[in-house]
Amino acid sequence: MSGTRLSKVEASRIRSAVDRLPATTRPTWAVVVEIAKETTGRDFTRQALCDHKSIESSYKKRVDAFREARRTGRCKKGDDVESPADRKNRLIKEENDMLRKTIAEYDRRWNAIFAHLHLKGIDVRSLPTSLPPIGREGRQ
Repeated sequence: MSGTRLSKVEASRIRSAVDRLPATTRPTWAVVVEIAKETTGRDFTRQALCDHKSIESSYKKRVDAFREARRTGRCKKGDDVESPADRKNRLIKEENDMLRKTIAEYDRRWNAIFAHLHLKGIDVRSLPTSLPPIGREGRQ
């Protein structure tokens, strides 16, 4: 794979972007890989990025800054990570919103059906009644 190596210029751009991460943002290699993709437009593995000492040292500085922020209380443990209870609540709210939209769509459809029945002169209360028997006595 020629041309996929990370140049020194690209490495310094990635290092600068990692240095600009806020101290309250939890640094992970996944974040660094995403920064590398945004910066260079190419995918790199964690191992490839780790081979560059400037990127690795910048990452370690961010980890230390994050730990210090957590220790001093500027960011609490789990601030950047959704708790299982919060995730469950969010998913329930999303499902609830989806169900409300579905119900609203059914209401809209039923209102259209009832309006159509009214135009045809059919009473809605007569719908659940059984149909009259078919007269087959005259047939052979």
